[in-house]
Amino acid sequence: MHPAELIELIIVGGILLVILLVSLILKGKWRKVIQGLAILFLVSFGIFYFVRPDWIDIQIEKKSRLYSDAFGRTVPWGNVGI
Repeated sequence: MHPAELIELIIVGGILLVILLVSLILKGKWRKVIQGLAILFLVSFGIFYFVRPDWIDIQIEKKSRLYSDAFGRTVPWGNVGI
């Protein structure tokens, strides 16, 4: 696990803890609303955490293809792959 990922997990855990502590202070309908917000936050982070590596790979592939095409046109000795 990279340090950036560890920092992200700590920040998300802290935000989630604050949201849940606020829900403990409130009563009735507001408690359920804040807990629903905490669940929504947790699910959205989970989706982001699992989708992001694929999204980064797609972006790298796009840039690699772009650079490969650009170098292939400008370098006289042929196509230079990245």
